[in-house]
Amino acid sequence: MWTPAFKAIYGNRLLTIFADAVLFFALLKEMESRVSDPSMFTWFYVAYYAPLLFLALPIGSWIEGKNLKLVIRFSNSIRAIIVIVLTLFLSSVSLPILFVLLMLLSIFDLFFLPSSQALVPQFVNHDHRPKANALFQMSITILRIVAQAVSGFVLALQFPVEVLLIAAIVALLIATLCTIKIPKSPATNQGSERLIEQIRAGLREVWSSKRFRMLYTFIAIGMLIATAFELILIHFLTDKLHLGVENMAWIGICNIVGITLGAFFAPRLMKRFERKWLLFPPFLFLAVTFIAVGFANSLSVLLPFFVIQGFALGLFQVTTVTLIQEWSKPAYYTRMFTMYFLVSNGMMLPSILISGWLLSTLTITETVAIMATILIVTGAMGVITFPRIGIGGKEETNIQ
Repeated sequence: MWTPAFKAIYGNRLLTIFADAVLFFALLKEMESRVSDPSMFTWFYVAYYAPLLFLALPIGSWIEGKNLKLVIRFSNSIRAIIVIVLTLFLSSVSLPILFVLLMLLSIFDLFFLPSSQALVPQFVNHDHRPKANALFQMSITILRIVAQAVSGFVLALQFPVEVLLIAAIVALLIATLCTIKIPKSPATNQGSERLIEQIRAGLREVWSSKRFRMLYTFIAIGMLIATAFELILIHFLTDKLHLGVENMAWIGICNIVGITLGAFFAPRLMKRFERKWLLFPPFLFLAVTFIAVGFANSLSVLLPFFVIQGFALGLFQVTTVTLIQEWSKPAYYTRMFTMYFLVSNGMMLPSILISGWLLSTLTITETVAIMATILIVTGAMGVITFPRIGIGGKEETNIQ
């Protein structure tokens, strides 16, 4: 598995994800220092996730068949330039301009994530893909949490936000240089189709397959609720406990432990158990964490629940990505992973709007009770209705 190609792709992903997460946290802290209305956090998330919801499919279809190495280099270098400009003029940048820059960073991130994920099946053989997927999914979630923890400690030591922005610049520039070692990807699509035709073809590929329809539907419903958790935590920390967002670092550390365990055991469990049981019980684990937030009166009481939450996410992410790789045709790899990022991360926008509205009209306890109920129902419905998938390497084909 550890071929030079995979090492180059993996190293680039580590640097880029770390830079994105540090940058996101730095801008979140900058906004916190400028506003006093907690509802502004909702619009911060809207600015970041709106491009994902509306532009993921066009961008994912456009990069299909392109030289993914150059796409990754383009994405990293443009984001580095934007952050350099932001760092130089941060004190004079107004809040609306800050939101615009956040949207631009989100747009160029859409070129990177599906490109790096689509390279895995091209350079890693079938037997090693579950382990590769585990590493990749851990790199997304754990690096974001590590960056969050590091950023929290840096800000707690009274360093300015510019220190985090410079760290993000350095990571992006190194990642851009590291693309030299990434091999050119084999062409899967010659680009003869128009963009709109490529989008339609990708949607038809999903809609024509019962297993893809069901998988993406359950991912979308579950993530619609699960992605509201971060905003709820921010309200919990700032409104109920009267703590700063830098305390998210402690939550992040606990999530790292859980995600590491979940991603570590996922490839092993896929070889021993029906993989359906790795998809839907995690919804119930997440529901337990939501319920705990509703009744907790201190951050320390919640920390063990975030380990459970992380374990559930680790299992779920590695299993879903492995199934998408197994079920996708090579010509549709990039579009299928774009669809995955759309239904997982893209649900953040409607989720934030819904949870923001609930938090403005209900208490935190009432909000998390609603969220937990939907997660429990979704997980139970998945267990009941989703056909058997099979053990890893012994896939059953009763759903197409």
